[in-house]
Amino acid sequence: MKNSADISIDGLILAGGQSRRMGEDKAQLLVAGKSLLQHHLNVMLPRVAKLYIADNRHVEEIKPEGVVYIHDHFLGSEGPLSGILSALAFSDADYLWVMSCDNYALPDAIFLLFKQVLLESDADIVCLKVAGRHQPLISMMRCNLDDSLSAYMASGARAVLRWYNSLNVAFIDVDEHVDVKNAAKNFWPNINTQEDYLALLKSL
Repeated sequence: MKNSADISIDGLILAGGQSRRMGEDKAQLLVAGKSLLQHHLNVMLPRVAKLYIADNRHVEEIKPEGVVYIHDHFLGSEGPLSGILSALAFSDADYLWVMSCDNYALPDAIFLLFKQVLLESDADIVCLKVAGRHQPLISMMRCNLDDSLSAYMASGARAVLRWYNSLNVAFIDVDEHVDVKNAAKNFWPNINTQEDYLALLKSL
């Protein structure tokens, strides 16, 4: 078993969603003077070996060192698993840390717990649970799952949790970890509508 210092982690920001309920590109929403995409870059870049951005629309608008833009594995709007499959195919790391762009202020405690669970268990994927709801696009997974995901998507399936549940998935419930819960007081797991966005801005 590798120790924590020997584990390599790549990151993936899923920024190619249609943002239908928001009515505008969620990745470009401004919070505290920066886009949500830029906030994610600031959080993830110091913690990963390489950071992928799955976005078929705004390729290379922002490209700091260490960031690689990738296209979805399948053409068209095939959902987030297509972006995850592309990142798994590119990555040579041990783990892939997956983040949708529509959350804000993820505490470092969650990243560290994800890493710890994968390191100390036989889980394939670790996924966040907040206020009783699964957040499948805030997760970390082993990078040897590309064959499994490719076969799943080739069958026509696109549901994220269904694929997770076909593997050994561990769910991290924020409410069950006091230190994480305390650190996550300002964390917004979903910013899907204008009402969510305005509530976030009002809370700052």
